[in-house]
Amino acid sequence: MGHVALVGMMGVGKSSLARKAARLGRALFRDSDAVVSQRMSKPIADIFAEDGEEAFREMEHKVLSDLLEHHEPTIISTGGGAVLREDNRLLLNHRATVVWLQGDISAIARRLANSPNPRPLVPRGDVSEMEATLSRLLAERRHLYEAVADIALDVSEIGQAAAVEAVAGAIRDSGSFCGSPSNH
Repeated sequence: MGHVALVGMMGVGKSSLARKAARLGRALFRDSDAVVSQRMSKPIADIFAEDGEEAFREMEHKVLSDLLEHHEPTIISTGGGAVLREDNRLLLNHRATVVWLQGDISAIARRLANSPNPRPLVPRGDVSEMEATLSRLLAERRHLYEAVADIALDVSEIGQAAAVEAVAGAIRDSGSFCGSPSNH
């Protein structure tokens, strides 16, 4: 068995889904944003505000690399922008089965509006403004998510329970195609 990495927009549910799938698939769970926050001793929003996005992206790369070096099968929830760096896409392509979680942008905006955790790239406040920002970010990133994805799951279509089962199945099957050049 190998690693499974979840990619997709912020707020789509990567962390909660990965946590549940890890329990079901008997794998470790790691949230790359949580590890970045721990290593830098501050919340993600503060890292962006105080150190800048580039410092965050650099630490995100180091964390992703470290997590993918782990010997035990791990389900990794990545940050929404992890695919922006080419070196991260290469790591994901060669060291993990990548599941692209998709969802309804309106539902994601409502979820983020009600979240106690601010997202540095999405303005708080008006849900329609948040939707517009999320739509723009998705348009910029869609081709990157597609480029790394072995599996694409639309949570709004299949529901969270089916998505959890699919990700848990991916961890069980990941050894058979993790890092296989034929998948990318």
